[in-house]
Amino acid sequence: MDTFRIIGDVMPDVPAPAQETVAAARAGMLRARRRFPLRTGIAVAAAATVAVIGTAVAVPRPGDGTAVTAAVPSPGEVLGEVADRLARREEPERVSWRVETELVDRSPFTGDVLAGDAFTVENRSIEVRWAGPYGATVTQATPIGAGPFTAADRAKWRKMGSPRICGTDSECGNDQYDRIPYGRTRYTPGPPADYDVFGLRLGMRELRGLPRDPKGLRTEIVSRWAPVLESAGGRGGEAPAPVPTFSQDDVVWQVGWELLAEVPATPETRAAVLRMLAATPGARLADGLRDAAGRAGLAITRASMAPGLETRILIDRDTGDPLASELVDTAAGPQDPPAGSAYSSRLVRRIGWTDEVPVLPEGCTAQRDDLCLR
Repeated sequence: MDTFRIIGDVMPDVPAPAQETVAAARAGMLRARRRFPLRTGIAVAAAATVAVIGTAVAVPRPGDGTAVTAAVPSPGEVLGEVADRLARREEPERVSWRVETELVDRSPFTGDVLAGDAFTVENRSIEVRWAGPYGATVTQATPIGAGPFTAADRAKWRKMGSPRICGTDSECGNDQYDRIPYGRTRYTPGPPADYDVFGLRLGMRELRGLPRDPKGLRTEIVSRWAPVLESAGGRGGEAPAPVPTFSQDDVVWQVGWELLAEVPATPETRAAVLRMLAATPGARLADGLRDAAGRAGLAITRASMAPGLETRILIDRDTGDPLASELVDTAAGPQDPPAGSAYSSRLVRRIGWTDEVPVLPEGCTAQRDDLCLR
């Protein structure tokens, strides 16, 4: 880390800062994060120690050989600043709520596993969801493509004769890829509807009226969602299935993510979500981790219900908006992605209110979905 550059970025016109200036610079470092994103060194330390307190860095003072101490904000301090900034955001309601995500899944390609031929495939697709009080709900799905994940996977793929890859197999005429060929988009229109948040449907008034403090929001989630999960034997609205039982923390985590990345909750509620998720038992904070698209952000991580997996939510440090939700391998098997890499990712590419509306292919309706491919 170039410590002289740090001082230059924070106080470019002051060659020899006084102690009180250094103290004031501590607050200014967050505002200067576009020039100095505090990523590489802090991310390593935060990931290793799961730091929740600030770090002091000794910086030589130019000219006299003495040193001053500049405080580096901890991940917890960064989250507090981000949440405060998000809560102050003005976000007027417009015609449509639009969420664009990129789905990245990494899974074994079916081959001769006994011969060691199986390899990891990365499959990508784009999903755009439109909703709003003044228009119908529309979902756009566009498969992008699939291919070997690493150089070693590519070598195994070539050894197998470079088969065509569609998802996790070479059967490109199956229902999924016959219905939405790579490079084309399928539109699924629907009537105006309440927002689905982890199986519970909320009208706009209910959604915008959710608590705006972390403790109150957690209490509301535990109370409101418990009957839904109990009645369904799993995720609300679905038939009972032999799935792991959700704990209260599991429910809080999943509802929190959907409030951040799926629906138009108020900025104040979303700020409360950030604090609530960070306070979830077992959650860890780290600054500067990167998602599957290489974007660095503030990460909140906790163990998944499935052994050997963790769930990670990455947040944009400037806006407080979600960057990604990822399922991370911590104990990968021989046919899994490398330990520490994302098993699957939901990358948020764009989110927010807009005056745009979806444009359906001519003749496309819920009754004529054969005309909904473009």
